[in-house]
Amino acid sequence: MILEEARPGTNARRSVYSVNYLNSEGFEPYRYNKIIDTPVTPPPPHGSVWDRTRSASGTWALSVTMIDGNGNITAAAASALPDGTVHVQALVNGEVYDRTRSTTGSWAANQQIDANGDIFDTYAAGLPDGTLHVGTLV
Repeated sequence: MILEEARPGTNARRSVYSVNYLNSEGFEPYRYNKIIDTPVTPPPPHGSVWDRTRSASGTWALSVTMIDGNGNITAAAASALPDGTVHVQALVNGEVYDRTRSTTGSWAANQQIDANGDIFDTYAAGLPDGTLHVGTLV
């Protein structure tokens, strides 16, 4: 049995030919092994970054704050520092941006911290001495 590849405007069809016919007509064997051409890779998930605050008493705020509405963010990381600031990293087009929340609750503008372009994930860790480590996967 032969599965003939469809041409534009037609459907694939199954046909039966003899081995002699196929050999005499110069057909080359080709086998699909549980695949159909090249699989389509879906785009990575993307969106905006939102923040919800939990008080020291354990109560979550009723509202949320959009801290980065880029819409093309594919990964995010966050870490708090001993001085009370929070740093959120956003990954956009393979580059990492950092946004800082002050102790008064206001968010600073994004600052690009890694322009590599090939980054696909990021993580962050704040240390007791106040240093912030931001790692990337390339």
